[in-house]
Amino acid sequence: TLSLHHWAGPLPVWFFEELAKWPQLKFVDLCGCPQLSDDAVLALCRSQSLQSLDLANCRGLTDETLRGLESTPTLEWLDTQNCSAMSS
Repeated sequence: TLSLHHWAGPLPVWFFEELAKWPQLKFVDLCGCPQLSDDAVLALCRSQSLQSLDLANCRGLTDETLRGLESTPTLEWLDTQNCSAMSS
């Protein structure tokens, strides 16, 4: 489990590329991270173990993130509530 709930600092793509390599990574809470980018989440989508992802209130994320998450076969739960830049 990793929680960066309401982390206000920068979230570089390389950080999520490394996270995606962790075989034990199952639950990630990124709720309310204002600097979270589509590219960072797309890097995380490469995970082979991610089951739960909280992106609620990440207002900078777009439909590009949703398209990327479709290729995450292990993902069972996703929260995109109040992601105002997403159309879905």
